[in-house]
Amino acid sequence: MKIKMFGAALLALSLALAGASAAHGLQGPPPPNPYGPPPPLRPGWDNAPGSYRDDIQRRAYQEGIHGARKDRENGRRPNVNNRDEYMRKTAFPVPPNMLGSYRRAFAAGYNHGVQIFYGPRRY
Repeated sequence: MKIKMFGAALLALSLALAGASAAHGLQGPPPPNPYGPPPPLRPGWDNAPGSYRDDIQRRAYQEGIHGARKDRENGRRPNVNNRDEYMRKTAFPVPPNMLGSYRRAFAAGYNHGVQIFYGPRRY
């Protein structure tokens, strides 16, 4: 009796997995990016402003630009509050007394990246 129940359960599981696999294959390609291709960029466009003298601020600015680029490439609406790097601690260690400075520089870089990658007021 147990062998019949086990066999029936195994058959049901294999049919369910086969159906899920077939449905996944029919999904097709992802939808096109609603923002189109990114614009061509000049060398040095992503340099941090000279007012950022601290390495943490310069790195945060660069990470902000990178976050805006990733949002654009993935077709997401720009929102700095949706970036993990901005909302939580960054991947590299930031002293607690520099966290506010890091976030301000990240937001400035993100906003600059949004202007470059999305264009003025196209989002």
